[in-house]
Order: sequence, then structure tokens, then C-alpha cells
Amino acid sequence: MEKYLKSTIEVEWIAQKLLQDFKTQGPLIHIVRGNTDSNHYDHILVIQGSFDPPLLSHTELINQSISLYQKQLPNAKVALMVLLSLSHVEKETDLFIHSLLGLRVEMLESLLSQTDLSVPWMIGISNSGRYIDLTVAIKRLLQKLSKNTYIMGIDVFDKLFQGVYYSKPLRDILPEIFQTDYIVAGRGDIVDIDDFLFYINSLPSESQNAIKETDNIIFLPLQKKFQFESSTKVRKQLSLDQSIEISSLNSQTLLFIHKNHLYSKNPSIIVIQIIVQIFVRILLKEGVDRNKCSDIIHNFISKNGNDKKIQTRILSEYRVKNNLFLEKRCYELLKEHSLIN
Repeated sequence: MEKYLKSTIEVEWIAQKLLQDFKTQGPLIHIVRGNTDSNHYDHILVIQGSFDPPLLSHTELINQSISLYQKQLPNAKVALMVLLSLSHVEKETDLFIHSLLGLRVEMLESLLSQTDLSVPWMIGISNSGRYIDLTVAIKRLLQKLSKNTYIMGIDVFDKLFQGVYYSKPLRDILPEIFQTDYIVAGRGDIVDIDDFLFYINSLPSESQNAIKETDNIIFLPLQKKFQFESSTKVRKQLSLDQSIEISSLNSQTLLFIHKNHLYSKNPSIIVIQIIVQIFVRILLKEGVDRNKCSDIIHNFISKNGNDKKIQTRILSEYRVKNNLFLEKRCYELLKEHSLIN
């Protein structure tokens, strides 16, 4: 983890700042990696997720979507945007059981660099997981864009029609949902177009009619071996056995995980993850800029990361899941080491 520590802290600062800015600026996207600095695209393919870790099914879905798009629009200037969302209504809130956001960025960059993609790509962070918010954020970021297409599994597509994710009635949201195009991949019991049509006919009439009135949804069947892959399952397997070989991971991704002890129950690794996330949160509230924040945390971990007393203080609160006191302990550590006033 040492190799990526500074960049990981900086990405965490960007992420926390985006969340902070949501209240005043609304949905935003910050591009943190990519192999292009241009923003002159006609179309953009967008895949969003936690990518914790990125799986072979993700790259398969990306490759098939690009191929499909290029056949339909051979002359269009197309790019790929991979988005790490910081806000999921249905996701777990205890981020410490996952890998640090910055390390996921590094994993994704490594994976995309090794994948023979035929379009430019970028990795971004968004401060909202709702697709109607992402559409707003993408338009703000890429103002000359004529169209964006979301790539997703059927499980995510289904969530578009669940009212719990919206502050307004679903009937008022449906027109916003279908401002963009969708490539929907089969998963679980929905493996072919007949299954997909059966699924659509099982939806409430309001959603059914909205789908049938549009022509911007493409169903994409995936090979059976990709349909049941799960990042949650992979994390659990790796937390039990760090040396395990996992068929749903690219070999380089698995090597990255092993080298950086991701998803490990090692107390030292857990403490570093907590320090990065909570120190960034505290320092951002104190008005500390990104570079200074990175220096402060990097130096603290270099000097004190293996201090058993500090580890015990942090882990005692972590184990009882008391995030309020966990933040208080981290604040005390910053004060004791004269890192904040």
C-alpha cells in the first residue's frame, strides 16, 4: 500500500470534497485518471459501480458495449467513462470493510490499461449514485456531448423503477430516466431477450408503458460464466484467504490485491484505511487543502502506522462500530501530534 499511499490520500480528499459540495453544487463528477485529456466526444459510454474489486464481467460488459456501439455508429467519436460512485442508497455504509477508493482507482487504471479498448477512457468519481443525477453531472462536465449511454446489469436497471430512490413520484421521474440510452446486460435468471421482455411485462404499467414508448434500451446477453460474478463474494473469499486464486478476477488485479493486502483482516491494514478516511474528513473540515492533507497523513502513517498503542485506540472503537467515537479518537491523535490547532 505504501507505493500508492500519497495518491490514495489525494483521491480520498477529492471524494470527501465532492460529498461536501453536493449540498451547495449538486451532482458533480471529477475525472482522476484516463488516457485522454480531450472532452470533444459525440457519445460517451458510462459504467458506474463500486468496482471493489473490478471483475472480468465488468471488462466483458465494457468490451461488448463498445463493440455494439461502434457497429451502430461507426463514425461517432466515442469514449468510455468508468465512474466510482460515493453514494449508493442500498449499499453498506461501513466503508472500512472495503478497499480505499484510491486503491480501487489504481486497480481500475491497471485493468483498463491492460485491456485492449478501442476507445479513449477515463475514470471518474461522482457524488451521487442516482442515474438522473449522473446525467446532470455529465452534462456539466462534457458540455458538447450529444448523447450518453449507461451500461448496467439488469439488477441495476430494475432499481431505476423503484420509487425509494427518488424524492418525487416515479411518474414524474420517468421522463428524466429516459433522457439517455441504456445497454442492459443479462444476469441471474434473465439471460436472453425473451426473459428481458417477460421482466418488462412484470413491471407496474406506468414503468412498462414508459419502456415500451422508448427505443433507447438495448438488451445484451452475457456468457453464463459472467452472469453470477459478485464483488461481495470475492471480498468475502479474500478476507478469509488472501492467497486464494479467484477465476472472476484478472490475474493482474489479483496480484494487485495480494501485494496491497486488500480485503485483509490484518489490523495494521485496517488502521491505515481508517486513518486515511477519517483524517481526510477531519482535515477537510479544518480547511486543509489537498496537498497539505496528503503530506500530513502520509507523514503520520510513516512515523506512527505501526504504533501498537495507536492501533489499539483506533481498533477498540472500530470493533464496536462506533464511528462517532472513532472520529473523536482520530481527532485526538491529530491534536496530540500538533497536526491541527
